[in-house]
Amino acid sequence: MKKTFAYILCASFLFSLNSCFKEDDEIFSESAAQRLNALSENVSKVLCSSEDGWVMQYFASEVEQGYPLIAQFESNGAVTLAGKNSVSTGGKYKEESSVYELIQDQSLVLTFDTYNSILHTFSDPGSDGMGHEGDYEFQYMRMSENQDTIIFSGKKYGLSIRFVRFPKGATYKDDADVEHTVDTWESYFDAIAANTKRLFNSLLPDYHLVAGSEEYSVSEMGNGLMVFVPADATEADIDSRTYYRGIIVNLDGSIALSSAFTGENDTFSVKNFAIADDNSCFQCLDDANVKLLPPSVNELLNMQSGAWVINPEKSDDGSFVNIGSSLSALMNAAIDGAATVSRTISYGYAYDSKNKKYGVIGILKKGSNKPTKGYFYTDLTIAASGDASLKYTGETDKNATSYTKSVPGFKEFADALEGDYTVTIPNPVVPTSVKFVSKNDPQKWFLMTLSSL
Repeated sequence: MKKTFAYILCASFLFSLNSCFKEDDEIFSESAAQRLNALSENVSKVLCSSEDGWVMQYFASEVEQGYPLIAQFESNGAVTLAGKNSVSTGGKYKEESSVYELIQDQSLVLTFDTYNSILHTFSDPGSDGMGHEGDYEFQYMRMSENQDTIIFSGKKYGLSIRFVRFPKGATYKDDADVEHTVDTWESYFDAIAANTKRLFNSLLPDYHLVAGSEEYSVSEMGNGLMVFVPADATEADIDSRTYYRGIIVNLDGSIALSSAFTGENDTFSVKNFAIADDNSCFQCLDDANVKLLPPSVNELLNMQSGAWVINPEKSDDGSFVNIGSSLSALMNAAIDGAATVSRTISYGYAYDSKNKKYGVIGILKKGSNKPTKGYFYTDLTIAASGDASLKYTGETDKNATSYTKSVPGFKEFADALEGDYTVTIPNPVVPTSVKFVSKNDPQKWFLMTLSSL
């Protein structure tokens, strides 16, 4: 009897235990569904709350440039997308409306479920059957506390897609350092292009990613990419050791990568950069020990492309903007001398690809004609401290010899530039100008700006 009672008790206990598990499962299931419903309602509310829309930092693939798009969501399920890129809008500004939906598919998914060429072109198969392999459905990941940023992940390919509120009223500078304001969607795309061009001039040498003992040269940022090459790469292995990431450069100078770059040894992980507080570099936001360093003074002045030019612009009081007072009289004499042959004149420093030498250049220009240059060849040495010595070799090219005879003051200003200097980069993170200040005379200085001539 006792044994029978024990069996009954055990069976009763197991039945009640099973009932408890079933009940807990139902409660948990209902709770999860409720949470997903609440999340969907909140994300929908936030997406529709931005009066000026959202900037969608879209990456079609890991190794392709990023494509900023703009999206305006409506509570009735309508969405307007805008873009200006070579892939989906033919390089022109374009807007197109379609439909979106937030669906619950194990997680919350934002889908653009009717065709919109501005986005869906990136997921079309293309003639090769692959196309750009971009996503048009995005899994919700997280939202910033202030609800200004929402992170999604491509449902098929997994690339992170960031939505940030449209920055109406934001200011930026173009490559001529002129400030503008973003007031329309179309102006935003112009702003992104101008700001990227200003930050990453195509003439500049490579930047350097430094992460502990590892170092990589970084190029192509002006073209929407980061191309990483290890500092110790050789001609034999450089192709197999070159790594690509798409990037988007934001108006504040921050950089977002398509996916994390972890180097060859997986000892670091970088995906976001911002201009450092002291303006010396781009600081990695994911790892404080990683920096993206701009080219050094030595690298800048040993470039073989472009030219560094002293612009003889004057301020309202008649003084030169880019030349110290100790050089002013000689510059005025050179300007007057060039005028006698119906030319304007400026000076600078450049590499002579024909004779494979560096030199101070005198630049003469008549009207809208292409400028001509005369080279005074130099030995320029620059220490790591920034101390520099500019000395002439005594050699010139044929143009410099000819202009010395025909243009009063042409050689005299060039001669005056010889000397010992301290060289600095006024804006290190955008190193498109360099300043020389004489170690013996603080009023003998000149500022040179990078130019394609």
